[in-house]
Amino acid sequence: MLMLADVSPCFQALETFLGPEKLEKFVRTPINRLNPCCFGLGTYIRSHLLSPQGELYRTFRKKGIFHSEDMSRELIRRFHQWERAKRLFPDALP
Repeated sequence: MLMLADVSPCFQALETFLGPEKLEKFVRTPINRLNPCCFGLGTYIRSHLLSPQGELYRTFRKKGIFHSEDMSRELIRRFHQWERAKRLFPDALP
């Protein structure tokens, strides 16, 4: 299972990429409706964060996730959960 600690270091880059308005829209999107987000955000992730020589890419492969689209989809889901949790429990997360 992919742990939050494995992927959370790249969340700042995703926040910056989205910007405040798109980030809020992203957070309000129900998790079962994130597939349209996979195009723009997923493309960014695959182009900028998932280099085959990178640590994040190797982490996914160690966890049994081998295709870059599956990696970006999982990262989007984790990022969504993280951002929603930050709003629900602002004092509980670093």
